[in-house]
Amino acid sequence: MKKNKKYALYMISMLLVAGLSLLHPYFNGKNPIISYAHHMIWGNVIDIEFDENVKKSNVTVIFKNEFALVNEKDRTEYENLNVRSDTIIKNGLQILVIPYYYGKQVLVAYYGQNEIGRIGLWKTNNWHSHRYNLKISKEQNNYIMTGEILGPDNNT
Repeated sequence: MKKNKKYALYMISMLLVAGLSLLHPYFNGKNPIISYAHHMIWGNVIDIEFDENVKKSNVTVIFKNEFALVNEKDRTEYENLNVRSDTIIKNGLQILVIPYYYGKQVLVAYYGQNEIGRIGLWKTNNWHSHRYNLKISKEQNNYIMTGEILGPDNNT
């Protein structure tokens, strides 16, 4: 009887480990069920690194969906769309999570009132989760944002 309990516990442990390993970000996007589970557990993650000569209190990062980007081209069309433009990073601190929307998404970084960079992707499914790695630095007298987006849609 003890042998059966140990075997059952061992099997349950192995199934749990196997199930959790499927939630590794590598598998995100390869299977819709696994991608959705990954989205529900981890969601979007934003990591931001600052050079030592950058004042965090001057940094703002704003999320814009494709409809908010139309404003930059055509104000009339913009007023009729479902616009999403949210401040994600303010004073160097994350205040909101990155929204889950299908379509074109862009993170726009500002140092004070000046735009210092953009990074974006075309998100093919609402439930795809991504890791946004951003770096704010000062080169000569200019502030810049660089970064990368890791996830199932980063090559689209």
